Amino acid sequence: MRALILISLVLSLAACDRLRDRYFPQPPAPTLEDLQPAVERDARPDLVVLETAAVIIVMDDGAQCIGPARERAGTGQGWTGKLTECAYPYSYQVQLNAGAVSGQLQLQEVSALGGVVDEDAPPFRPIAVVLMTDTIGRSYRFESIEGF
Repeated sequence: MRALILISLVLSLAACDRLRDRYFPQPPAPTLEDLQPAVERDARPDLVVLETAAVIIVMDDGAQCIGPARERAGTGQGWTGKLTECAYPYSYQVQLNAGAVSGQLQLQEVSALGGVVDEDAPPFRPIAVVLMTDTIGRSYRFESIEGF
């Protein structure tokens, strides 16, 4: 009798596994690509603020990225690197045309097409320029409103 109960129990459990696999299939195991965080799209830089030790970039989706000044380029004329603390590893370059920046300096985006050039006006040189390139090669240029 005990053997019959044991055999019935084993067969019942085996049948449950087959029913479960048939009606509730298990999803495939995740791959390495599935585990990587996916960025839906490349964000566009919306706001650029330059400080003495970093450039702060706010993207159009609200993400805030930092470009620390730990890798100086040249002789104190700026720095380069990749954005950190966000999902957008864009490369950036900060150019300081008038020495060091004190405090905060907000920059505005400059159109690549430019505008009408007044030949009689002296040339405008911004105090600071930030150039960025996204992951698909689009470039963005931000300049200070103040210049010399």
